[in-house]
Amino acid sequence: MVKGASTEELKKAESGDYLVLDPAFCHVKQAARILGGEGTARASKLMGRIQTLLNKGVKPADIRVICASPEASRIFATRLKEQTQTQKAEATEHIEVSTMRALALDILFAFKTQSAGDRRLSDNTTRLLSAFEEDFVLEDLGTLGTHPRRLQEMFRFFLRGWAELADEGEGWLITIEEQETIAFLQSELRFLQGVLEPALSNVACKVMRTGDSAIKKDFAKPHLFVND
Repeated sequence: MVKGASTEELKKAESGDYLVLDPAFCHVKQAARILGGEGTARASKLMGRIQTLLNKGVKPADIRVICASPEASRIFATRLKEQTQTQKAEATEHIEVSTMRALALDILFAFKTQSAGDRRLSDNTTRLLSAFEEDFVLEDLGTLGTHPRRLQEMFRFFLRGWAELADEGEGWLITIEEQETIAFLQSELRFLQGVLEPALSNVACKVMRTGDSAIKKDFAKPHLFVND
């Protein structure tokens, strides 16, 4: 993973600075973290590791790269092909380079197609809500009688919590008001069979952990690289 740091820290990271990963997305539980500030060739370091895997015989289909934006994904894929040895250049076309949002949407679509709304997921969310549907959800929340400013605060709190997987921890919601409001919100989402944009990755994680085994097989990769 790329983080802002000095060249000295970059060298230190190469010797073994580890992060714990969610095993739902990767077959290993740890990964090396590459630290580097601007101009320290951080993306090139990731590409070098990918090239090393290819040279060792790892299949391109077993490698996934997540970038911060669609444009960053296109640039990374192009540079990877240009910097890879000629005999391996074509192989890089089979390496999946995308954003977390695109990956989450693919997982959500696969879940909808293969599992047909598996009820093991409590939220039963199978598609991304459109902007006008989100407006309707907010309007419906207003029927609870909560002060508009307080309602907006809780709504933003819920979205941030979902984005950060905070809902998996105990004590995430403290007050009865929060519990009742999120219960109403989740009932709305179940009715619409949809997910709000900030909660997209959250739902994808739940699908990977509890959904159909075929989905896990399709999307979990032995080698995962994140260029943030």
